[in-house]
Amino acid sequence: MAEAFALLTDRRLLAAGGELFELALQKINGTYAFNLTDPKAVLAASPSLVSYLAEKNLLNNLIYVGMPHCPASSVGQIHVDGKCAEAINFPVLNCADSDYVWFDAKVKDTHFRQATLGHTATSGIAEYRLCDADTAKEITRVSCAQPVWFNTHIPHCGVNRSLSSRVVATLRFNVKLDTNDL
Repeated sequence: MAEAFALLTDRRLLAAGGELFELALQKINGTYAFNLTDPKAVLAASPSLVSYLAEKNLLNNLIYVGMPHCPASSVGQIHVDGKCAEAINFPVLNCADSDYVWFDAKVKDTHFRQATLGHTATSGIAEYRLCDADTAKEITRVSCAQPVWFNTHIPHCGVNRSLSSRVVATLRFNVKLDTNDL
């Protein structure tokens, strides 16, 4: 089976989470939402992220930034993402008691669903398909408090055990990522 995640140890990703705190507060709305976020606003708010992406030659390859909000004491739907098979995810708000969880599960959707920004459908940039949760078997998990390279084509979800909302940042690129270079 393909690798689900790789830990990323560059401290600038943790610093970026702190720099995006104010932006993250705008994303908390009481329900789960993927929250596509203007990449220019994210980069303007986070010099640490700009430094990291520039050094890794990823700054000009950034397609979109999501800031998924996971409400207190919740489990997201098991799904696979669409176009981008890889992501860089890092913690932004209340991530200590949350995990990313990957599963061996069958995709049940035949067509991609569109992620939304508030109530407005995106233009196909952020797509996903739901998986059959009834037969899913957990294969691995990692804390959302840890920056990671993330395989979005393996069925996965977020689990928030905290009594507070959780927000992470997820970055998608138009190039293949090499975990040895991250």
